[in-house]
Amino acid sequence: MKNTTHSFVVPMLAVLVCLGVGFAGARQMSGTPSRESHAARAMQAQPQATEAISAAVPQSAAAAEWSEALAKYKSGNLADAHAVMAAILRMEAADFPASAEKLLEGFGKNPGYDPASAALADAWLGRWLEIDSPGALRFLEAMQVFAKLSDVNDWYVPTNGAGGLLAALSRKEPEWVKQFIENQPEGNLRSSAIWALVSELTRTDADAGRRYVDSLPEGAGRNLGTNLYLNQLSQIAPSAALDFAMNSQPQSLRNERLRSVFSYSASRNLPTTMALLDRITNPAERRQYAMAALTSAWERGAELLPYLKDEVARSAAELGEKADFGKLANTAQNAARGQDRKSFVEWAFELSADKRGSILSAVAGRWAYESPKEFAAWASAQAATANPDQLAKLNTAMTSALIYPAAQKALAEALPPGSLRDQAHFKVSLAAAAEGDAAKAVEAYRTVAATDKNGALASQLARALVMKNPAAAAEWATAQPAGIARDAALRVVAENWSLRDVHGAAQWATSLPAGLERDRAMSTYATTVVVADAPAAAEWVGQVADPKLREKAATTVFKRWHIQDPAAARAWLHTQSPALAQKIWRTIE
Repeated sequence: MKNTTHSFVVPMLAVLVCLGVGFAGARQMSGTPSRESHAARAMQAQPQATEAISAAVPQSAAAAEWSEALAKYKSGNLADAHAVMAAILRMEAADFPASAEKLLEGFGKNPGYDPASAALADAWLGRWLEIDSPGALRFLEAMQVFAKLSDVNDWYVPTNGAGGLLAALSRKEPEWVKQFIENQPEGNLRSSAIWALVSELTRTDADAGRRYVDSLPEGAGRNLGTNLYLNQLSQIAPSAALDFAMNSQPQSLRNERLRSVFSYSASRNLPTTMALLDRITNPAERRQYAMAALTSAWERGAELLPYLKDEVARSAAELGEKADFGKLANTAQNAARGQDRKSFVEWAFELSADKRGSILSAVAGRWAYESPKEFAAWASAQAATANPDQLAKLNTAMTSALIYPAAQKALAEALPPGSLRDQAHFKVSLAAAAEGDAAKAVEAYRTVAATDKNGALASQLARALVMKNPAAAAEWATAQPAGIARDAALRVVAENWSLRDVHGAAQWATSLPAGLERDRAMSTYATTVVVADAPAAAEWVGQVADPKLREKAATTVFKRWHIQDPAAARAWLHTQSPALAQKIWRTIE
């Protein structure tokens, strides 16, 4: 099915399940989906478990209809999913024991993450409990169902068949589950039962959930139950959850619970959650919890943008130059999807508070990755009218965008003549260099060399060239004008040539004229080859004339050699001057 159809099928199936099957009745809690709604969605998403189980269901009267419905079930098909649920409705009490043995055996074969089995188990046992609860409970106890499944290690409600059984029991027979928990030793099975029961109690009656958690003995079970209670309460009554967390002690527990409240609440109701932040008076704490809320609500897309804007403005006002927008940038990147991407990029482009451009880089990179032509058209339009400050921001955006080959080509074609377009062409040429077309890449670098202030572009080209022809890469690097870019290119050549061809790199390093560049090449060579030949690397250290470079190289060689052969490394260290040896030794103490 197409995505548009699938998005319609899921909620419609939820309605059919809630109204037609009637396991839990109507639920009105703050948009919280019923257990049946969750189960139905899972059955649509993962049919493989139902297919495996259906082959084993005995062909008796009504159970045969269910078996046939399961066998025909196709993922995302409303009619098939409804047929499975309708078949369960027509089963009589006597049909359930007949279908149980093979059904449970099928659950045991899928012990890990298996939402389809969870959905099926929940629906099957939920219906049985509805029409014959005493019989269902007698069967579970007589057959020792959970004892047979107790070797399952990955208990996590509601994501496997056993979890689905516990979910149905918690909804229909909570007192039975309470007794079951009391009789279970600490372990995954008991924890899963607590998970199911606390989740169900809190969804239907928050006070009942709290009373049950308080009744648990101190220990792992109480801690788990409290956390589950708080998580559920955060989604259905966030203000009450906030009261609970704020009254917790000690402070570390209070902080942990407050983060949970804002995270879980925001996943359901972002406006309400952000309003609750007004109750946090400490600015540092407020920023922390706002970040937790926004991070958990990134799927809300454009709805998130006003709150991101507010948090950036607050952080800038409170922290000034110390404001760090790295985490907010990650959240913005996750939220900037589909048609919302442009809104995020344009906001970040105009954002003066983000001096490092971290938010712009994040959202521009996302747009360039998902839709390079759209991003290229936007960047082209901005570049045509941008002032110097805006061009600097575009350069920031390009840094992220040009990571992706498709974006490189799109930008190289779409941007108007200028530095941004030159950068795009250079990135494209690097791919050509990797294939052996060095001339194209070298020519492209000439157009961007003036903007290569930190040598990053020279390093990239040197790395691409040295992979194909180390000698040619070295020749190009030494031909560059003196400066940061040349130094960076020579360092890359020395490192990568040393890894590819030890002898060739050594000959090149010794051929360089005496001076700082030769010392740098030898230092790089020594620190690179030490892993393969530590004694030889130590000898090369001695040929580095510059005292500072020699000390730095000696320290690195000793550290790496000491990991491989401590005795040999220490023996070499004793041959150095006492002052140098002592300084180097301190670095590993």
